[in-house]
Amino acid sequence: MCKRFSLILVLALALGLLCVFLSAEAETETRVFQLGTSIYTIEIPVSFVEGEKTEEGISQGMVAYMHSDETSLDFDVYQFPKKGLPDSLAVYCEGEAAHSQAFEVKTGEEINGIATAWYRAKETFEGQEYTTLNYLFDGGDQYVEITFWLDGETAEEEAQTMLSTLASTQSSADQPALGMVGGWAPAADPTITDEIKALLDKATEGLDGVAYDPITYLGSQVVAGTNHAILCKATVLNLNAIPTWKIVYIYEDLQGNVSVMNIADFDVGSLCTYGAK
Repeated sequence: MCKRFSLILVLALALGLLCVFLSAEAETETRVFQLGTSIYTIEIPVSFVEGEKTEEGISQGMVAYMHSDETSLDFDVYQFPKKGLPDSLAVYCEGEAAHSQAFEVKTGEEINGIATAWYRAKETFEGQEYTTLNYLFDGGDQYVEITFWLDGETAEEEAQTMLSTLASTQSSADQPALGMVGGWAPAADPTITDEIKALLDKATEGLDGVAYDPITYLGSQVVAGTNHAILCKATVLNLNAIPTWKIVYIYEDLQGNVSVMNIADFDVGSLCTYGAK
């Protein structure tokens, strides 16, 4: 009788531990989310879905609004062209903080080697006051901002968990060396073949929130594998999105594995100086 009871107890404990493990796994299941069309990504719980953005939000540079019924926060993503703005991330953050009447500001910080600045402020939405946690990053020719709307005791921890996964698709080692002698070779045929499209789809499959439609195959570079450059039309997945042009750089190793090296803006105006004064 005692042995039977002991066996039942052991099985019950094992089942309990399995349930706890499976619950923890479910809670921590995440996916990679690209911050607009920038080079930055974070990992977010799979429960987050994209909500509809307001016209006011879009006019203010909002490119994504994400919410979840299983967390204590929502977040927005903004992109601001640098033209006419301070070149310094710290100065820009301080200006935004002052405009929002922030009660805490930090500059000169880093997350995973990526420079950042942030501030806390109070915002009112639909008659309810929230604390917002606003992180800013330098995206080259633009500033990228993610705003967390904190609404619960665990919201701060949830925001910091997502921020701890901040990553960039570009690194100093991976930066494409355009114009390098013996480097990039223009494509003999710029046609987007099924192979090139499959390459792009495979490399960007983990970048949620933006659709990359390949337009032209620009060229390649032979390394320990192959680097590819593809001109794409990038569209943030919402009804009011305005497409932009991007050059997506992809590294393909000798085993056929692919990854995004960099996603660069393709600014037609900067390429033509005719008539410029």
